[in-house]
Amino acid sequence: DFKPIYIFIIATCFYSCGIDKYIPEGERLYTGSSIKIASDSLIEGEKYLMAELQTALRPEPNSTFLGMRPGLHYYYKTQKEKPGFINRWLYKQFGEKPVYQSDVQTNEVEEVLLNQLENNGFLYSSASSNFEEKEQEASVTYNLKVPKPYRMKKYRIDSFPEPIDQPIKDAVSISELITGKRFDLGNMKLERQHIDAYLKERGYFNFNSDFLIFEADTNQYANKRFDLFLRLKKDVPKRALLPYKLSKVNVFP
Repeated sequence: DFKPIYIFIIATCFYSCGIDKYIPEGERLYTGSSIKIASDSLIEGEKYLMAELQTALRPEPNSTFLGMRPGLHYYYKTQKEKPGFINRWLYKQFGEKPVYQSDVQTNEVEEVLLNQLENNGFLYSSASSNFEEKEQEASVTYNLKVPKPYRMKKYRIDSFPEPIDQPIKDAVSISELITGKRFDLGNMKLERQHIDAYLKERGYFNFNSDFLIFEADTNQYANKRFDLFLRLKKDVPKRALLPYKLSKVNVFP
C-alpha cells in the first residue's frame, strides 16, 4: 500500500529548497530555547530540576526533518491564492503554522521558571533572557541565578482531634521528610498522599489528602533553614476524622 508517509518523504525531497522567501518582513522564525543555571552551591538533583524547568519553555518551535521544515513549506503554500489539492492535502497531513520570535513571551516564561525554582526551595532566584538573532531565525536563552536552597530544620505537626491524632503522628514518624531535606513542594504533596494512604489502611475512608496543609516558617533561622508545620484545614467534615469500625461478622455455613 502507498502510505501517506511515503508521499511526505518524496514531497520533501522535491521541496528541499528553503522557506526564507516566505518569512514576513520584520519577523524571524523561532528555533527554540535553552536554560543556563548559575549557582553558588552544588544543586542536588540538578538533572531532575532541569527536566522540570524545561516544561516551562513555551512555545514549541516548528519541527524539522533532515534539516528542513516541510511542515512550514506546506503552510506557506496553502496561503497562495490557488494552493492546489496536493498542497492542501499535505498541509492537512503534515503542515504547521509558523512560530515567530514575536510569539515568544519571555517575561511569562521567566515567571513560571521562578515559580518552579521557589517550589524547589530556591527562593529569591532571578531570571533573565536574551535572544540570539540571525537574519531570519532567533533562539532564546534563559539565564537563571540560583542561590543556596532552603532546607528543613524541624518537621512539626499541629494537634489534631481524636481519634485521628495518633494515626497521623504514627504516619509522620515514618516520613521521608527529615532534617536537612530541601524545600520541595512535590515532596510535600507526596507526604500528604502517604499520610492519606496510611489513614485509609486504618479505616479513615472519608479522609482526603486535600484536608491537610503545610506551612513553612523561614523567620526562625538566618542560615536558610525553615520549620515545616502540618495542619488540618478548616471546615473538614467530622465524618472524615472518624474511622470505620467493624460492627458484626455474619457467617454463612
